[in-house]
Amino acid sequence: MKLSKFYFKIYLKNIIFIFILLSVGFFSFYNRETLIISILEFTVGSTYALFCTTAGLMILGAYISGKDYEIIDVLETNKYKAYLSNIITGIKIITLLLLIPGIMILLYSNILNINYYQIKEMLHFIIIWYVSNIFTLVLGATIGFFVKSLLRYIICIFLFLPLTLGLKPVNLLKYRLLNIFEDKITAPVNYGSPVIFNLFYALDKLFIVSIILFMLVVTYLKAKKKPYKNYIFVIFILVLVEFLIIQGSAKSRTVIFNSMDYVENAEKEINTSYSISNYNMNINLNNKFSNRCSIELVKEADKLEFYLSEIFKIEEILVNGKQVKYSRDKDLVSIEDLDIQDEDLILDIYYSGRVYIENGLGTNICYVSSRDISLMDNVFYWYPVIASKNESCNFNIVVNSKTKIYSNLPILNMKKKEGKFYVSTLKGYSKGVNIFSGNLVETKHGDINVIYPRGLDEERIVSFVEEELNSDIFSKLDISKLRQIIITPYDNIPIRVYGDTVMMPSRFI
Repeated sequence: MKLSKFYFKIYLKNIIFIFILLSVGFFSFYNRETLIISILEFTVGSTYALFCTTAGLMILGAYISGKDYEIIDVLETNKYKAYLSNIITGIKIITLLLLIPGIMILLYSNILNINYYQIKEMLHFIIIWYVSNIFTLVLGATIGFFVKSLLRYIICIFLFLPLTLGLKPVNLLKYRLLNIFEDKITAPVNYGSPVIFNLFYALDKLFIVSIILFMLVVTYLKAKKKPYKNYIFVIFILVLVEFLIIQGSAKSRTVIFNSMDYVENAEKEINTSYSISNYNMNINLNNKFSNRCSIELVKEADKLEFYLSEIFKIEEILVNGKQVKYSRDKDLVSIEDLDIQDEDLILDIYYSGRVYIENGLGTNICYVSSRDISLMDNVFYWYPVIASKNESCNFNIVVNSKTKIYSNLPILNMKKKEGKFYVSTLKGYSKGVNIFSGNLVETKHGDINVIYPRGLDEERIVSFVEEELNSDIFSKLDISKLRQIIITPYDNIPIRVYGDTVMMPSRFI
């Protein structure tokens, strides 16, 4: 306890702490206006403050850990306990610094009307704050424990530089996992689902936490003067854990770099076409996506091909009630030797999987979680797509979800089942289906229902609707038949018209 107080005074009296304190105060105040939009925007802006705190705490940790204080030998003879006391004191300093952005969040965000998504954004900010600062603090303290000379500061700087690789505007896995700061600093914020706590998020943070634990264990081995074979074993465990995390991360997300033309270009590869009359789907949307899809079509050839994203596992495919064999080449599914005489076919496909797709910059664009849903038919094949002679067809869909959903299809009925799940019935004639749920709100402009991500200015949206609906963009659209406008959370998609629904990216607002 006395040693912790001693370290605490050293932290507070050091000129580096004063620099950190001023930096956090300045950047928190400078970015306060972003809290009107979202807490995630504030988190992105706070990256500059985190640069200062992480670098400063790393140097302070190395300074205190590498300096020999005579009083420490009196207060604590165990070197490893003194090392841990340095880290624990540093965590107290991190918590103290957190009060500054925390006060800004309380003062400038709409706390009185706080919702589920704002709570997630706050929690995300706290996680980023602690993980990044504790990582560099432990790194500095560990280096200082091993290296007592001034060389420890050079080593700290040398090791700090790779941590900034995640800030590159390239969404590569190795950069993302190494990044201890906010991942969205180089990517547009998806206001519809700002933060998604899923498997990829957990593994991303676990990657850094495992390195922290490794440093603590290695320092313990050094303090206890354990044989070198123990170091080899610990390094092996770290490599194994990091390998498993990397493999799990790679499987838990998909990156589509050219989402605007991904689907359109792929569909050109299908040569055969069929006449489709109906799509019938029963979809479950929780942390995992599952669909029982039945397609009614007219046979045109003995070979049937369709597209379904490779992220899904196909449980079974039936044609007119009979199980058939199929092959997969990425998204393309082929049923060869269709030995069925009937011209009218019913194709049943049962499939499931986890959906989390990012674009090349790292923005989450399509996903399914308990409260966040984005399924866009022009980004990936989330339902089976067959080359059809008719551009549009009938859709009959039942969706089970934990939250209220929105779609380009008319929602005929939506009711809560046992107070937990929404059961929604969607039915309509369309060229495709899109389903959304998340941090979305609705407003009315005359008879037109406008759905948009929370954080966008409602007045600007209404003004846009008034001024632009009759522009050249919508020259072929009968405004009198327009039912709704969906402002998609993702920016980089073209404007699309689905019958009485217009879908447009938020960049037009």
